[in-house]
Amino acid sequence: MHERFVRAVEKQSDKNWLMFERPYGEYRYVFAARSSRPFKSKGVYGFSHGGFTPQEIVIPNVVFSKAADSVKGLEVLVTNREELAEVTGDFFNIKIGAASKGNELFSVTRKIQLLIYANNLQISNSNIITMEVSSVQSFEFSFAGHTELTGVLVDATTQEQIDSVKIKKSNARDLGGLI
Repeated sequence: MHERFVRAVEKQSDKNWLMFERPYGEYRYVFAARSSRPFKSKGVYGFSHGGFTPQEIVIPNVVFSKAADSVKGLEVLVTNREELAEVTGDFFNIKIGAASKGNELFSVTRKIQLLIYANNLQISNSNIITMEVSSVQSFEFSFAGHTELTGVLVDATTQEQIDSVKIKKSNARDLGGLI
């Protein structure tokens, strides 16, 4: 006899008990009271818990599982690679564009951040922003005395690298829109 149930080797015929065939060790059956009256048990108190309540025996049979090892977020990429190959002046913009539609519930938004590296050392980063389907964002940075930088786009939640781009400062003189 246990606090909330009785285990037995043989089948019992008491109509006030619920029977479950659950082999465990030498026992084959588990019995629980149909009512909230307690089982009598050995020990200091002389009784323990009453019969099972619905929340103790009704277990939802719903299983959540991933279809893949990781859920791919909203596709987000650097859209102005050609402009960043040769930049005139000390400032540059990195434009980020999101896909026009998401395939799943988890791919309609994505939190991203841009990290800027010079000689494999991080020198700057953007704020964390949430990209939505078909959205476009622009981030402005400076060369800060460097001639070649790397922009790395990361998922702000997982820190997974999404995209990267090389940014090179041009030796051509900035004409400030005169041409």
